[in-house]
Amino acid sequence: GLFALAIAGLIVVSFRLRLNWIRRRERKEEAMARSMNELRLQALSAQMDPHFVFNSLNSIDRFILMQRSEEASRYLNRFAKLIRLILHRTDQLTVPLKKEVEMLGYYMELESLRFETPFSFELKTDPRLLDRDVRLPPMLVQPFVENAIWHGLQHKQGPGRLQVDFRLHGEDLLITVED
Repeated sequence: GLFALAIAGLIVVSFRLRLNWIRRRERKEEAMARSMNELRLQALSAQMDPHFVFNSLNSIDRFILMQRSEEASRYLNRFAKLIRLILHRTDQLTVPLKKEVEMLGYYMELESLRFETPFSFELKTDPRLLDRDVRLPPMLVQPFVENAIWHGLQHKQGPGRLQVDFRLHGEDLLITVED
């Protein structure tokens, strides 16, 4: 009887140890999932400058108040496309060059429309890059473009010009932002 009681005790103890181990593992997995979600949200907020969103919505509001509904509609359409592109990429570590160029085009167009004297812009891509599967971290170039707009073009008298050039330099990707 004592032997049976010892075996039953071992079974109960091993069952509880296994149950505790499973619960600890589940808590770790939940903590990891929470951390991943927090990192995704941080990445999203880092990608979307709150000032840009606020300023864009104010520009749409200004167009509406000035009864320039066509411009408001065009701006809102571009803004929606930009937001969609950014939101679709929040969980991606890299994006195709073509998508990054598309996003930059929308971004520069929106920023240009906000200026009293819109600036001209040009996106150049080396055709050899289109034949390759070139991928970049999302929003890699946008902070540099934003800096060129707000610290270069904004204070310029008369119309400004912004050019972003993606080209091969040997086997390396060379990105140039000129204002």
